[in-house]
Amino acid sequence: MKTMTDFFFMRDGFETFRLEPEKHNFLLFGKQDRAQRDHLLDLLEEASYSLDGHKSVVIGDFGRGKTHRSKNLKYEIEQRELNLFPIYVKCIEFKAKEPFTSFFKELVLGIPTEHLQRLAKGYVEREAQGSAPQLETIIGDQDVALVFRTGLSAPNLDLVRLCMRWLGGEQKLDMHHIAADMPSLQISKQFGSVLRGLVQLFRVVDEQVPVFLVDEAERFSQVTNTDSYWSWMAALRELTEIVGVAMIFFIGAKSRDELPSMFLMDEVMTRIGVSNYVEFYNQGREDLRDFLGELLQTIIKKGVPPKDLEPVLQRRMAVPPDEDVPQKLTQILQEADESIETYPFTREAFDQFIEDCATADLSNKPREVLIRAQKAAGRAMRKGKDLIDNATLEDISKEGI
Repeated sequence: MKTMTDFFFMRDGFETFRLEPEKHNFLLFGKQDRAQRDHLLDLLEEASYSLDGHKSVVIGDFGRGKTHRSKNLKYEIEQRELNLFPIYVKCIEFKAKEPFTSFFKELVLGIPTEHLQRLAKGYVEREAQGSAPQLETIIGDQDVALVFRTGLSAPNLDLVRLCMRWLGGEQKLDMHHIAADMPSLQISKQFGSVLRGLVQLFRVVDEQVPVFLVDEAERFSQVTNTDSYWSWMAALRELTEIVGVAMIFFIGAKSRDELPSMFLMDEVMTRIGVSNYVEFYNQGREDLRDFLGELLQTIIKKGVPPKDLEPVLQRRMAVPPDEDVPQKLTQILQEADESIETYPFTREAFDQFIEDCATADLSNKPREVLIRAQKAAGRAMRKGKDLIDNATLEDISKEGI
């Protein structure tokens, strides 16, 4: 059976021209995208030295690669062993009257249960020894402090998970293991108490800053009921004011003007920092060429992979630094008088492909570039062509793709 891996001489671990944010979180193609990634990493690292934390809003068009970037940030934080603990959170669909607990619960539950249990146990031990402040003085809420001290440090992981759900604001939970009467959390001050408690555990036990990577935060705009909206505003203002936590909101929008209104309110913008609203613009011709060229050089056996990606490829996939170009691929290129740099495209088709993507309204973004490349590769295989040529691209364009 034909496979794309064999037909296009792909390296081990690649079966397609498309990327999956989780599977390929270690890869980030294009000098522009890596520079923007490194800018965020630098800000996070600088803030981690004092354990102060950092807040940012990342703005990018849909399909620009924000999810992939958030996963790559998480990967890089872990690889660089920074004083940071990354927590990826994907926003769900919110209704007009959605309570803030629907979002806040995801922040709390995003922390691995065993990890939070270990932090809580470590803090309680330090608290008993007098080397850490009493939780009540940090949290400012006795019920929340009780759940932190008694519930999160419990040996039973099911009880720890139950307490995490309660701390996230979930309603109608049976908390008799902790106390007879434990009303659910509902107001912004209580959410702030929980987050301050979490920050304290990370700070004292591991000397780390928790980093919440909040993806698809454009869904905040779905909360339109007046009462719900202002409850969210109060809670968001409370959370972004807390020192010692990092929060990066990835928002699908073409410009700042299209951000959810909550993120444009002065009381939120000033807490995040106006200069920390970062826009990732869509790629131009040279950026697209750089992105696609690096992608092809990485996933196809073209010899040495891109210099900037060689270390991570060797670390994650054991890619030989001097892997030979397959003899059959060399023969195909020699017979067609084509260059390996643009393979599997002909030189002419590669230029045309970049031009088509750069000039189309919705195609100058990584997601669409990869969809088009995948379709062109599949069409070439079906037609029995060793190379993607202009005729293949024209054939696809007739279908309105």
